[in-house]
Amino acid sequence: MNISSRKAYIDSIFGQLHFQITGEGKPLILCHQSPSSLDMFSKAFEPLASSGIQVIAVDTPGYGQSDAPQTQPSIHDYSLCILDLIEFLKLEKVSLLGHHTGACIVAELAVIASDKIDKLILNGP
Repeated sequence: MNISSRKAYIDSIFGQLHFQITGEGKPLILCHQSPSSLDMFSKAFEPLASSGIQVIAVDTPGYGQSDAPQTQPSIHDYSLCILDLIEFLKLEKVSLLGHHTGACIVAELAVIASDKIDKLILNGP
């Protein structure tokens, strides 16, 4: 199966925010632990996309291919960057999966933008 994938950037309050979109369907945003990058989810992109999910993985500021911030962002700051991505992509409802630090980020996002969240998946301590 040939599943399309593309990488791109948006401008955030901390500089360029890198993300990758794989497949089409219901959007699922993947948020990695710190320190890490969206690459930690790479083996899941194709299987998820094959099941009708649009996989959107993001490098949080300072990690992967996203710009390093001048100051240390808070969990709230990171969640605002993910919200910027949701709005940039014009997504009405998304599911979120966060691993470890990413779980804290997406949980915060679910609090501040509950109207945008369909499902919330938290993994790790």
